Amino acid sequence: MLSDISFKLLQPNEQIVLCDDWRFENEFNYINSMDRFKLFKVRVTAPKRESLKGTDAYFDESENSLPLDKEYYDIFVDNSGSLEDLDMISQNVVEYILEQSPKWE
Repeated sequence: MLSDISFKLLQPNEQIVLCDDWRFENEFNYINSMDRFKLFKVRVTAPKRESLKGTDAYFDESENSLPLDKEYYDIFVDNSGSLEDLDMISQNVVEYILEQSPKWE
């Protein structure tokens, strides 16, 4: 879904790097320290779809090391709705990131 959206919205002079599953703050800090990218921290929660609940993995550090504070993130997505809701939210997220991203010629 995201690849379809980004293909429609990306212009030839835009360069986007997507790190879709960082789990530790030091990973963000490392990329941020390069000072080469405009970074957007996006948090997606799906309280009704937490498949790890009731398992040992639910308490693993990699699942819980990032802050839950909405203020820590540039974009906070609550994925409790329908697939259509997620599609609309995804489009809005991509459009926002593209609007806020620097352009290279």
